[in-house]
Amino acid sequence: MTLFNSWATTSAPSGTVAVSAASKLALTSTAVSGAASSTATLGPVTVQLQDATSNPATAAGSTTVTLSSSSTAGVFAASSGGTSVTTVTIPAGSSSTTFYYGDTQAGTPTITAAASPLSYATQTETVTAAAGTTVSTVSGTSQSAAVGTSFTNPLVAQVTDTYGNPVSGATVTFTAPSSGASGTFANGTVTVAGALTAVAGAKVPVLAAALPVPVVDQYANAAPTLKEAAMKVLMATTDVRATVVIVSSPGRSRRR
Repeated sequence: MTLFNSWATTSAPSGTVAVSAASKLALTSTAVSGAASSTATLGPVTVQLQDATSNPATAAGSTTVTLSSSSTAGVFAASSGGTSVTTVTIPAGSSSTTFYYGDTQAGTPTITAAASPLSYATQTETVTAAAGTTVSTVSGTSQSAAVGTSFTNPLVAQVTDTYGNPVSGATVTFTAPSSGASGTFANGTVTVAGALTAVAGAKVPVLAAALPVPVVDQYANAAPTLKEAAMKVLMATTDVRATVVIVSSPGRSRRR
């Protein structure tokens, strides 16, 4: 008697994985974050061809991927700091390529990688303000007060980076004018520092009007950019000085 064994193959041999055709794109690298910049330096960001079950799929021919951002200030490049591009290419025989992102607008932009007819991929990045370069007045100027009384509103200033993004965490030093009408702050001195928030700017206690007082330039030996910023704050304070009403005794004559 002769015996025969029979069987049916139900899976690929061990170590072999069948590769399906690409049906979608995926951004497989971790979301990037960094300071605002006019060049694309955040990354690399990896865009990958995948099949319906999210396995990497090899491109039979080159695949052009179009890049876009929800931010109108977003830029892309094939290399860090490279020339701005709007597309990158996944070469034939490969499953992925990389690119870099940059943005001058602080926030959380969403970038998109698309290649018709494949499903597109998105990722949300984080862009923070760059180093502060400019100090500007938000509110508190053009007030008047009699000597010895406080102005009604506090002085508020804001620091922004070179792209106009508010900088959080910086400190602005307010200095009362060194000549003419001047005043002291709530701490009894002619200088006071205020910590910045990105929304409200730096706020200091109400300035009290006073007769002229000497002021030390705390930024005399500072770097030019810091000294320039300090002078801008001083100019903002000078706006207040210009409207301070000085009342002298006993004739109560007034001068501005």
